[in-house]
Amino acid sequence: MTRAIFWLATSLLFGAFSTNCWGKGESGLYLEPFVGFASINYDDNDGDDSDDWKGGGMGYGGRVGWNFNGLTVGGVYDTSGTEAENKAIAQNKTDMDFTATGIFLGYQTDSGFRFWGTYFLNTKMEWSNFQWSDPAVQAVWEAIYGPGAIEFTGDGIGIGLGYTFFDTVSVFAELHNYSYDKFKASGGLFGTQERSLTGDAGSSFWFLGVSIPFTI
Repeated sequence: MTRAIFWLATSLLFGAFSTNCWGKGESGLYLEPFVGFASINYDDNDGDDSDDWKGGGMGYGGRVGWNFNGLTVGGVYDTSGTEAENKAIAQNKTDMDFTATGIFLGYQTDSGFRFWGTYFLNTKMEWSNFQWSDPAVQAVWEAIYGPGAIEFTGDGIGIGLGYTFFDTVSVFAELHNYSYDKFKASGGLFGTQERSLTGDAGSSFWFLGVSIPFTI
């Protein structure tokens, strides 16, 4: 919560500064569909790589809000997925799917450069289709967590930078940082009840994308 308040306060100051310094352009309903590639890293920060994963895959989403003469504010949804490999044993693999919804504040300069920040109110990471190289480990895993998907939920932040060509197509890079405080297994010893995480688990990834931002 403290991080969210800090981000919102910073966003308001940034917005006021942007409007006063650069307030030019058009106003109206802002729409921005996007697609791209996400390079994903998961770390539970316990010093043991056997629970950490990495991978990369396609993603897509969109931003909807209002454009105030170049200053944009609104909501965002994005999703991405990958087949990830374990950092300790590359033969161990799992499918990882991410979804996130949040609020963003950004600005596009007259020269075409764009920058924005996002506070993700809800983030979800789902692990599924585990493929352990050791059958014994696979059996123990399923006995503890069940044979199906495991869901992690939390919040996060993001920051992005892009450039718009010909007022039509934008290329951008965005860094996401998610933290998780809840998880739910599919069965086994943990059952299917949502539980609190005691560690400092989180995901971070770069999203490189192409979008079509426009105002109507």
